[in-house]
Amino acid sequence: MSPVSRPFPGSVDQKCVPQCGPPVMQFPPPEGWLGPFIANLNPNSGPAAGGTTVVIIGRNFTGATAVMFGANAATSFTVDSDTQITAVSPPA
Repeated sequence: MSPVSRPFPGSVDQKCVPQCGPPVMQFPPPEGWLGPFIANLNPNSGPAAGGTTVVIIGRNFTGATAVMFGANAATSFTVDSDTQITAVSPPA
């Protein structure tokens, strides 16, 4: 996944995009949106030193090849299911 910026009405910053796929949107997605979608991040903040385990909840995560925190790649990540990724935040 890599950062992108493709807002739509009512959106906030997108978080990731699967390689060769559509951008991940954070809610509310447009009607009919079939791409990756982030509904929740837990926790949604952490220390600049990194090392925080972050659970990303949403949909259409199968096939994700990377997770980015801004311009920095996650230290590690696992696609737990099509609706959940667990990632470890990198140092800022």
